[in-house]
Amino acid sequence: MINRSRSLKRLFPVFGVSLVASFALIALAAAGASALSLTPAPQSDTFAGGALNAESQTSTMSVSCSGSSGSGTWSSGTAATARLSLTGCVLPYYGFSCTTSGQAKGTILTKLLSLTPIYLNAAHTRYGLLITGEGASKAFATFNCAESRTWSGTVVAEITTPLNTGTNSFGLKFGNLGAETAFYLIEQGIYPGLSEPTYGGVSINTSMQMSTAGGGLSKFIP
Repeated sequence: MINRSRSLKRLFPVFGVSLVASFALIALAAAGASALSLTPAPQSDTFAGGALNAESQTSTMSVSCSGSSGSGTWSSGTAATARLSLTGCVLPYYGFSCTTSGQAKGTILTKLLSLTPIYLNAAHTRYGLLITGEGASKAFATFNCAESRTWSGTVVAEITTPLNTGTNSFGLKFGNLGAETAFYLIEQGIYPGLSEPTYGGVSINTSMQMSTAGGGLSKFIP
C-alpha cells in the first residue's frame, strides 16, 4: 500500500488554470489544422522511441518507461489512429512496475489514439501532431502501479522534420515545447485506503520517430 498524505484531488487547482489554457490552445490549433496534411495518404506508420517520463504535476507519482513503440494508420492526410506500447515502466520513487492488464510486466498499452496534424504557433513556423485519447472520455491509457490509474485527454508532439520535405522518418518531440503547447493529460488514481478517486496532471516527456511502414517518402505540406 502506498501511504499518501494528501489527495491529488485537493491539488487540482494547481494545474487547473494550465489545463483551461491548454484546451483553449487546442481549439485554436485545431481550427488551423485543415491547411496542413500528410501526403501520400492513406499510409501506415511505425513509432519508436527511447526513455519516456510521464511527469506528475502534483506529486511524486511520476512514471518512467525505458522505451516505446507502436503503429498507426493515416486514413487521410489529416487524420490517423495509433496505438503505443510503453515498456519498462516503473514508479522510480517506489519501485513498482506499471502494467496494463493482459500485458507483460512493466508494459503500458495505450488506447486507440487519434492523430491530427496542427500548427503550433500563429506564424505557422512550428507544427506537430495533436494526439487525443479514445472515445468521449478521451481515454489515453489504463494501468496498475500497485493502484489503478487512468490517463485521459490530449497531448502534443512537435514534428522536428522541416515542412514540405520528403522523408521516411519524422522526428517527434514531446514535453517542454513552450507555453504555446503546454498540454497535460489528466490522471485518475484509485489508491488503497482512500474513499474516492484522486486527480492530477501528467506531462509526457520523450522523443520518437514516426516512420513510413513501407519505407517510401512522405511529407507534411501546408
